Amino acid sequence: MEVFQTWFCIVLDKKNHSKFICYTHRKNGISNICLTDATDVWSTEVTEDTFKQSVGGSGGQRIALKSTVDYILNLRSACGQGGVSVVLHDSCAEVCVSSAAGDLSVTLPRLEAPRAPEEVKELLFRMAESKCGPPSVSPVKHDQYRPAGVLQV
Repeated sequence: MEVFQTWFCIVLDKKNHSKFICYTHRKNGISNICLTDATDVWSTEVTEDTFKQSVGGSGGQRIALKSTVDYILNLRSACGQGGVSVVLHDSCAEVCVSSAAGDLSVTLPRLEAPRAPEEVKELLFRMAESKCGPPSVSPVKHDQYRPAGVLQV
């Protein structure tokens, strides 16, 4: 799995079981962990500082992760096994990860307008491209265009 590709999964709020999309992507050379319910967006950059703050674990427990890449891969793996949940707070969301490497959490600040709607828009297009591929570079002539699923007779 390419760590720098956009990746996403559905996670649940621990309290009310609301659904969220947790996703990672790379922007301007920096990995990001993000969360959205399609209305609000929470996001943080995964830097060495973020990594060091999160891997300490609770009660001084040390987490067996060595780099920010390990951190992202651990999140992805745990999500695939149902080991990721969310707790919402007033101005942030806490993503909780339980995995073989240990338990950790990362706090994601809420994005404000106009960044939040723009982030949701970018996510939707990333998701579509992951299913359909990138858009064609050359323009399609009107008579060549056929909506998917429509046969011309």
